[in-house]
Amino acid sequence: MIVNDVLEAFERIGGYTILVKGSPGTGKTTFAVTLLEEICLKGGGKGVYISTRVDPETFYKQFPRISKFIPADNILDATQSEFVEDKSRQLRYEDFASFLRAVFTKVEEKDVSILIVDSWDAICSQIGDDIEKLNVSMLDVARKTETNLILISEKESEDKLDYLVDCILLFKQEREEERLVRRVFIQKMRGVPIKEQMNLFTLHDGRFTHVTSNIAIVKAKKEKIPNKDEFFSSGIKGLDDILGGGYPRGAFVLLEAAKESVGLESYWQIVLQTVVNFLHNDMGVLVIPEEGLNTKFVKESVANYVAEDKIDEHVRVIDADVSEGISAHFNAYLDEYNKFKSRNKHCLHVIGLTKMNFFDENDVRIHLSDLVVRNHHNKDLMIGIMKPSTVLSGEIKEMADIYLKVTQIEGVICMYGVKPRTCIYGLSQECSGEFLEIKLTPIV
Repeated sequence: MIVNDVLEAFERIGGYTILVKGSPGTGKTTFAVTLLEEICLKGGGKGVYISTRVDPETFYKQFPRISKFIPADNILDATQSEFVEDKSRQLRYEDFASFLRAVFTKVEEKDVSILIVDSWDAICSQIGDDIEKLNVSMLDVARKTETNLILISEKESEDKLDYLVDCILLFKQEREEERLVRRVFIQKMRGVPIKEQMNLFTLHDGRFTHVTSNIAIVKAKKEKIPNKDEFFSSGIKGLDDILGGGYPRGAFVLLEAAKESVGLESYWQIVLQTVVNFLHNDMGVLVIPEEGLNTKFVKESVANYVAEDKIDEHVRVIDADVSEGISAHFNAYLDEYNKFKSRNKHCLHVIGLTKMNFFDENDVRIHLSDLVVRNHHNKDLMIGIMKPSTVLSGEIKEMADIYLKVTQIEGVICMYGVKPRTCIYGLSQECSGEFLEIKLTPIV
């Protein structure tokens, strides 16, 4: 975690200096405020924020929670505006010497452990001459007073300051699949090993949060989520909320691995939550395993959450046998489906669509369309699992009522909706109390 790495560097090296770079809107200020908040929460000392952008009142409006940790007197107005009501909070300077004196006085007077200057470009522009001397002197003040220093800059290009600071963080705001992606690149970090140079993050809830992923099939308890009148729960509370209640009854849900590099276990864990919740609600589950999966894997993965007697009663796995042809395969599947329906049970269909590549395309089209119609008529739920290499992928996407994509960004398993359209969400899992829960963190 980047914030933890920076805090570790602060503890190891007094007067640690960080240059935070990036274009406007990339999250630099939010990162600095989040770091300041963490330091104060952990009792790591006092902070001072020097802003050339906004006055203290506006700063509190943008980051209201910071008022609990940073007194108004520690937010200094360096805008050089002539219309400042509280002159005691204004940092006045004319040249680099007067700026350094003002900063040094505040650091000594307030017993500061971290100083943030936002933005350093504006300070340098205001002073004009002797920028190199200002850079060296500012870092010298930080080290001699053992004050951790963060300088925020909107210049992405390399300059001499890069060689002087201890750490450089470059913030990027980019687009993937026409959706926002935020990255921070650790270009340099003295004193602390760099675990990952490129990191995914979000500004959700007005905080910098490093998004990580730990999606894996583990043995755990899974909370039963009741189904609603018009919806089946996906087994993931956050996904139910995003979809307005869950998967609509009778829907065909398409889950596509956007990249071949996305591991089977990652997106099977998402489907598995729905499978387990169906079983917890005493409903049937029929599976045609995706390419790379088999009956043994499917049942063993379900057994991490559900007792074996319930699996024997409510789960049927039909492995595709290419030698028999797709008609025989689907007839066997429908026989099992009809047995569940004769017991008045709703069913979840999980269809490995890439497995259909081994059969005749027209036969696949006919049988798949028939199953979609049956599913809709009986108000059951159908989930299709697809890779980019799946044949008939264009037609299958058109059939889907809900179309979700699973991808991988900087090692993080992510998901986003094509139908309905959503932002990108980072996926992680944790045990909330005694139950395992999949969390979705929006990248905003």
